Amino acid sequence: MRVFFVLLLFLGLIVPLQAPAAETNAGGTETPADLPALLQRGIQERDSAFVLQRVDMEGILDAAVTENLPQINAKAGRGELPLSPPLAAALSALNSGGETLQGAAKTFLAAELRKFIAYGVESGAFAGAAPPHAARSLMEGGVFAELGVPFTRKTFLLPAKLLRQDEKNALIQVGLYDEGSRTVYPLRLNLSGNGPLWRITRVDNMEELLGLLAPPRGTAQN
Repeated sequence: MRVFFVLLLFLGLIVPLQAPAAETNAGGTETPADLPALLQRGIQERDSAFVLQRVDMEGILDAAVTENLPQINAKAGRGELPLSPPLAAALSALNSGGETLQGAAKTFLAAELRKFIAYGVESGAFAGAAPPHAARSLMEGGVFAELGVPFTRKTFLLPAKLLRQDEKNALIQVGLYDEGSRTVYPLRLNLSGNGPLWRITRVDNMEELLGLLAPPRGTAQN
């Protein structure tokens, strides 16, 4: 179950915790490499509006599905992505080839991912607080909570490294430690600039990350 959670949270955001307050460069202007620390501060302060504002959920999801759907299907076919009925229906729609169905599935997944992240941030669970009450988690966490996805600490390993930047786009690299799986995931994140602010728009190494994901417990491996 953790596999599908990590997959879709990579598409939107895998939230960070327990970092020093974010700092900008000496000139006071935000740089692309500042964004992970800014997001961590948003998590610590339980500011879901800030976190979701800085992540283009729909754009990241669209890019990941467009570029990685065959790999996602292969993992689902091997039983490595256990799906609830709503998620299975969404995956079927993504494979339909019809723009209307695909669009509806992407909108559904983005909305559910936003709901899950917002609850994890606002409850303090992503900042290392005690796990939320199960009944409330199911009610407010959406379909990912229904899968039994754990609300566990996620920590960006700062500082982030700037790999490339022009006037409106950048590529950064940062490690992410997932306390639930005790794994460090290397993230390469594409950012777009809007004035002085930066926003995550794509996960550049999604294929690599999918390959790192282990099957959920109890899944037979060939």
